[in-house]
Amino acid sequence: MKRLTALFCLSIVFMFAGSRLGYVTESGFGTIRVVHTKYLNENGAVVNAVIYIPKWVSDENPAPGIVLASGYSASYDSQELHAIELARRGVVCMTIDTYGHGESGFPDLGVDKPLNDFGMYSALQYLAKLPYVDKDKLAFTGHSMGGDGSRAGALRAFAERKTNPAIAVPKAVFIQANSFKNVDGNDPINELGINYGDNTGRWDEFAIILWGTQKGSDYRTTANFTAGMGFEGAEYNTYYNYGDPTPLTREEAIKAGNAGTLRVGYTQNNSHSPLTFSGVAVTKVLDFFDLTLMDGKIAENLPYDNQIWRWKNVGTGVALVGFIVFIITFGLML
Repeated sequence: MKRLTALFCLSIVFMFAGSRLGYVTESGFGTIRVVHTKYLNENGAVVNAVIYIPKWVSDENPAPGIVLASGYSASYDSQELHAIELARRGVVCMTIDTYGHGESGFPDLGVDKPLNDFGMYSALQYLAKLPYVDKDKLAFTGHSMGGDGSRAGALRAFAERKTNPAIAVPKAVFIQANSFKNVDGNDPINELGINYGDNTGRWDEFAIILWGTQKGSDYRTTANFTAGMGFEGAEYNTYYNYGDPTPLTREEAIKAGNAGTLRVGYTQNNSHSPLTFSGVAVTKVLDFFDLTLMDGKIAENLPYDNQIWRWKNVGTGVALVGFIVFIITFGLML
């Protein structure tokens, strides 16, 4: 009975310690304020979101803002690894549950508004209204379906701004495990004058659907990639100006990011879904937004490979083990 009691007490310690580790990791070990919120958007949908706010930003010292969205089979927390690492480096991040995912609802059927952005357009407008967010440095990123939402959200924002100058628009769009689009040889994003990037795994099993090629490792050879870059023959993990095949140095890439002309296609050794949980993918996200929103200062202040997000997974695992032991020992004690 003493051993059983000891295990029971230990299980409580594990649950508390694991939960605490997860909590402090999400808050960047005290450097991030995490706010959970829900709001009703213009499509009549209740959207669930989490905002990661660096503690040193303020109304007087606003920071860039990014809306992040998951793929079809996930919810907002699949993008929290990027949000945590970006927020640690001075970016306000807003992860959302897209329509019908997690705790977000569906739009009203009678609302005559575009729905293919999955709620990302309205999230950008919400984020832009926060006083500590720099309205001139906004962006979208998303995995898989969230990549489609990023493109559609950007196109909708610029379309809405034609009749309403108060509409917030992104300066950059970064697609994860999805593709550029080819419409008569051009990607409509190019007409917006914003930065555009992609990261697709070499083993992505949906490459034939997304890019029209059997192998993810060949996506740079496709018409979709050419349409997004503005020229043929671009290399992976190399910076370019739209329409110009001349590779850029990092300093030149920062200038292109400021001008809204940066193009880059990253790749890594992952298939479709695992790219969501990859530290390498985090480095690609950090690099792209460092160049397009932060003038290259992220790499100077905190290396890309300095990542803490995995500790939340460790904490969750410890808490889960504690919970299982708790249930078993509690049952035996009864």
